[in-house]
Amino acid sequence: PFSAFPGVDRELVLLAGAGLRLDFDDGESVDLRPPHGRHRFAGERALTGIPDGPTQDFNLMWRRERIVADLWRRPLVGAMVLFAEPGHTWLV
Repeated sequence: PFSAFPGVDRELVLLAGAGLRLDFDDGESVDLRPPHGRHRFAGERALTGIPDGPTQDFNLMWRRERIVADLWRRPLVGAMVLFAEPGHTWLV
């Protein structure tokens, strides 16, 4: 079971492993499959994660009333340039 985080939004990304199924109590089921399956959901939703063996994932969490978050996947090879707009904060 996942912990409940009221007022928090989450994005879960599969980094390694065969896969992870997210079973929500409201009946929705989402399969995260390689490479880099991902799902965004409200932190107060009750769910259980069922892995297909060992997995590694990245879990981004933020308070929805305070910020808007976007998660980008980028390979860490070569040069990387990010252009930040005025008034935006970036976390790398």
